Amino acid sequence: MLLILRVQATGALYLDDGSTFDFQDGLYRLRRFTFADSTLTSTLEEGSASYTERTSIERLVVVGLGAAPSSVVTKTAAVRAGRVRCAVGTI
Repeated sequence: MLLILRVQATGALYLDDGSTFDFQDGLYRLRRFTFADSTLTSTLEEGSASYTERTSIERLVVVGLGAAPSSVVTKTAAVRAGRVRCAVGTI
């Protein structure tokens, strides 16, 4: 997700098995990301929940914030405490 001179941004993550054409039968996962009002929201695209392979997001890089956030709050048990790191730099 790239934030350049904006307060809002959107992005997407597409996953499938990478080897078959099963995505044509709906076996994929499409996750949408939206950043607005200092909040990053992730939603699962309707119809893409049938892809059941265990996957995880290893890293989410947000560029353009200007400074590390003062706090990070997650609404899922999947993110363990201490697993969120912030670094400020340029690309």
